[in-house]
Amino acid sequence: MAESATLVDTARQSAETGAGQGAIFAGGSDAMLQTAIWLLVIVGMILVLAWAVRRFTNIGPRSVGAMRVLSALPVGNRERIALVQVGDKQLLIGVAPGHVSTLHVFDENIVSAQPASTAFSRPADSSSRNFGQVLRNTLRSSSGTAGARDSN
Repeated sequence: MAESATLVDTARQSAETGAGQGAIFAGGSDAMLQTAIWLLVIVGMILVLAWAVRRFTNIGPRSVGAMRVLSALPVGNRERIALVQVGDKQLLIGVAPGHVSTLHVFDENIVSAQPASTAFSRPADSSSRNFGQVLRNTLRSSSGTAGARDSN
């Protein structure tokens, strides 16, 4: 009898030790899962911040020497139309990856060149034309003159 009581006590101690190790292992897998979740959150935040920096870096006009970007309009994922002031001329250019082309050279300035500090502010005068209106009018007049040339 004493022998079976000793065996029962030994078995009970082994079970408790094994259960304790299982609890440590379960806590370890919880910690591992928590670490993996936080790693995914941090990597996600890095990706979102990289996207935001890439998306909003090209906001507003920039001037370099005698050249100044007066306005830019995205027309696709990586394509833009930009109104550029070069000296006393204004050019409408198309910009795509690996390619820049002149769309139109304006005879007269259609947008006044603003200093960089006020480039982001809206004009107080609502009668001033904005870039979108000028572009639409130019495209209409260009297509109208192209149609007139085709009919001749």
